[in-house]
Amino acid sequence: MVLKKQTVWLLSMLTIMVVLSAYYLAQGPVEQVPVASEVTEDEAKTKAEAEVDSKQVMEQPEQVDGNVEVVSEKNADYFAEVKMNREAWNSQTLEKYMDVWANSDASAEAIAEAKQSYDVLLGKQDAELNVENLIKALGYEEAVIVTNEDRVSVVVQADKLERKQAVEIVSLINKHLEVPSKNIVVSFKP
Repeated sequence: MVLKKQTVWLLSMLTIMVVLSAYYLAQGPVEQVPVASEVTEDEAKTKAEAEVDSKQVMEQPEQVDGNVEVVSEKNADYFAEVKMNREAWNSQTLEKYMDVWANSDASAEAIAEAKQSYDVLLGKQDAELNVENLIKALGYEEAVIVTNEDRVSVVVQADKLERKQAVEIVSLINKHLEVPSKNIVVSFKP
């Protein structure tokens, strides 16, 4: 019996989903407490706004212009899980582009578009990894970046995240990924 690549990939992803579901059922929910702090006017003007990702929190704290919200979220496997999910999504997308190349019925325009999208995604992956390493060089044990269209979410492993540190991370991402500061979300996990 010969299995196609797509079938093997699909079975692998289903297996990963089942394992992660069992893990979440065994671990149960984790309560998270939001903590907000203000950014000085000078920092806000020079480094733009920075906000902290509070998507993992059941109730999102109110966003106030000019503030950096710092949300602590505890989960030992968070970084590995996010990187694994990001890699799975990227692999799936790259495979989709390669399928277009391999399709003999695809138009030359579709193939060229798939190749361009493939190259853009590979470039984005490299840039994310480089910025993650730059953030780690700032003294964080772990960092993960997830991009979604024009928004970037960054999570660093730290016991706390000061305003100045968040602004420094936003500045790094703004410089290397060329994303506007208002579209960058920074958070931390102990």
